[in-house]
Amino acid sequence: MTIRIGNAPCSWGVEFAADPRNPAWRQVLKECADAGYRGIELGPIGFMPEDPAILGEALAENGLELIGGVVFRPFHDPAKWDEVWDASVRTCKALTAHGAKHLVLIDSISPRRAPTAGRADAAEQMDDAEWSAFRDRIAKVARLGAEEYGLTVGIHAHAAGFIDFEPELERLLDEVDDKILKICFDTGHHSYAGFDPVAFMRRHIDRISYMHFKDIDPVVKASAIANSTGFYDACGQGIFCNLGKGDVDFPAVRQILLDAGFEGWCTVEQDCDPTLDVRPKDDAQANREYLELAQLKWGMIGGGEGSQIGPAHRLGALADGHFALVAGALDHRADVGREYAQRLGVAADRAYGDWTEMLAGERNRPDRVDLVTVATPNSTHFEITKAFLEAGFNVLCEKPMTVTVEEGEAIVRIAEKTGKICAVNYCYSAYPMVRQARAMVRNGDIGKVRLVVTNFSHGHHGDATDADNPRVRWRYDPALAGVSGQFADCGIHALHMASFICDDEVERLSADFASTIPSRVLEDDAMVNFRMTKGTVGRLWTSSVAIGRQHGFDIQVFGETGGFRWASEQPNQLIYTPVGGRTQIMEKGEGGLYDDAKRLSRVAIAHPEGFPLAVANIYCDLADAIRGTARDGLPTAAAGVRSMAAVHTAVASAKAGGSWLDARPPMFR
Repeated sequence: MTIRIGNAPCSWGVEFAADPRNPAWRQVLKECADAGYRGIELGPIGFMPEDPAILGEALAENGLELIGGVVFRPFHDPAKWDEVWDASVRTCKALTAHGAKHLVLIDSISPRRAPTAGRADAAEQMDDAEWSAFRDRIAKVARLGAEEYGLTVGIHAHAAGFIDFEPELERLLDEVDDKILKICFDTGHHSYAGFDPVAFMRRHIDRISYMHFKDIDPVVKASAIANSTGFYDACGQGIFCNLGKGDVDFPAVRQILLDAGFEGWCTVEQDCDPTLDVRPKDDAQANREYLELAQLKWGMIGGGEGSQIGPAHRLGALADGHFALVAGALDHRADVGREYAQRLGVAADRAYGDWTEMLAGERNRPDRVDLVTVATPNSTHFEITKAFLEAGFNVLCEKPMTVTVEEGEAIVRIAEKTGKICAVNYCYSAYPMVRQARAMVRNGDIGKVRLVVTNFSHGHHGDATDADNPRVRWRYDPALAGVSGQFADCGIHALHMASFICDDEVERLSADFASTIPSRVLEDDAMVNFRMTKGTVGRLWTSSVAIGRQHGFDIQVFGETGGFRWASEQPNQLIYTPVGGRTQIMEKGEGGLYDDAKRLSRVAIAHPEGFPLAVANIYCDLADAIRGTARDGLPTAAAGVRSMAAVHTAVASAKAGGSWLDARPPMFR
């Protein structure tokens, strides 16, 4: 999901095309681009050239995309219909000539409504006949834009017009087909009218196709309403303040858009009087920066070009708009890492050569990163994670979190002491149907769990002639991978999954390890039996030499009254069988699922959500946790140290011929 931020000529005081006070249209384009925007609205038709060649060249020169245009005309006045229709046709032609999408319809200010802007109880109302004709004029232009020009048409409520207050906006929406008329929702005008923008968005988000971001100074608003101040006089008094300075709750607005999967443009508008002491370019830049600050800032260590896990993290972190990649030390080769980071859009001064340089560079920045992802070889995880936690950063570490139990316990204690989040990327636990499985166990849907059987086996390291490939070799080198190969690489995903779904922890285990390719020091195949604290019996197989298996990660859980199976190669489904009943296929996105499964599903039933979106769900839970809403399913450092204790216990058990040993870390015994 991508939300793009644009601006509009009204932020430079352009309300009417022929107003001699208007700045030059080329100036508006240049200053919009200089303020950091990549999209702009057309403004009133006639302000910018209607010759597509001239405007197209100017847009290209400034790196701008035309977003849409507004028909701000007196729909309420039947005597002005020819003017309204002419402006509508010309605007549609201008938009389609440049591939713009959004046609916005606004009933302009009426002398009958101007004195009561913001006071719904005192505003004059149309009688039924006048309303019907007014509605039909709006619908006719909407049909023109939608059906003849292929545009997305949105109605925009505006102070002092006859679509100003929430009841008349909702009446219009009820009476005009939503196939031709959506909503261009302006947060500021809704507040000006005396209604709650956030509450309206929650009710009507499915019909909102386009957003205007505008904020309202509550002091100026109160004065304007009390004194029946005209709209343009109120603009001159600064009623439309910089975003974040007024009474609109933009964090809540943003969250509603994210939760709804909103995609496309949102346009900043800050109507002003160009003859007064205003600085439109500075205000536009400040508004853009405010909106960017609403995103969490993210930095990445490792995961450079060609890495296996790096793309999944970047796709996942950016998928929902919670994070922006602003810093990185992406490669052990400093120049290569810096160059790649800049290609990904990271500023040159935050494209670092290594993690120590990144720590030094970010530590004292006022806009330092909110989250650091560590995606480097296993042996480096502890040192990097420890340093960033101690410097006050939140960290997401690839698994295994550390290579020793002592290091893992140290990370848990540092996270507790600093109050910072340390999460571990057990991303498979974030698939929606895995969350459904866990909720079913917690809810008692299969009774007490008796047995869990899980495996994570593939054959991609089964070619002995490829054993020296650097991307393969390090996983079996104790100097880089630690004490375990395949079990630490893939097996702990399966073990964590068993603990996660069963809502229990591994207490004891017995292991058998094998290195089937003689050149490997560490195991490439492992069988682990385990017992959990609530008495559940566990069986786990993990292998990297199972040629023919692609991504053989699955889990079966058997309880007293039912059982289920989930497989990563069919992640949308949970196969459930109640005792004495028929086997059922539960699908992601269907009705009746538990809340966590519903929350983390993005697309409609029958459409697959793959591995990058499971990673994205980890980042969603991280974003919530960083903002203060803890998510129970987020794997933390405690899960990381439990996994490492299991790894070391399995290594010791395998060396002791499969002896049963205590698998808990000392701090949790």
